[in-house]
Amino acid sequence: MKLNKIRNIEIAKEKYEWVNDVKIKVDYKKWVEFIDNNQDYFIWDENTKSGIHLRENMDKVPKNFRVPLSSISKTKAHSNYNEKEEYYETRILYHKEFGIIIIKFENKPKRRDVEIFIEMAEYLEAYLLIDGTKIITREDLDNGEIV
Repeated sequence: MKLNKIRNIEIAKEKYEWVNDVKIKVDYKKWVEFIDNNQDYFIWDENTKSGIHLRENMDKVPKNFRVPLSSISKTKAHSNYNEKEEYYETRILYHKEFGIIIIKFENKPKRRDVEIFIEMAEYLEAYLLIDGTKIITREDLDNGEIV
């Protein structure tokens, strides 16, 4: 598998064909810990320029259209800020309903990107997956299976 082919990966406690088949959820608190402990790589959505703007202007949104801040707090993170284009190239979402983490790359991920998500999966005692079925391991990187 070539890195330039990877755009979406997931972290889950088990392989799956359909996301609604997932029975064991990734521990949300441990995920928050991992992001908090790796702030040199990740930023919480609420700490980005757009997240701060949303929080500061929430009272201007009609009440029936407001999303509770607690429902968006620490469910999304970003990495790889592109200063020229002013956006984050990697988005990470903890999907509370299914208990999986969805990672989306706007551009070809670098080896370090895949390494940190392998670290995250190991920390969460879960798998780093492509399409819910193919496990990516540190050995895959070291053996050159993912280049």
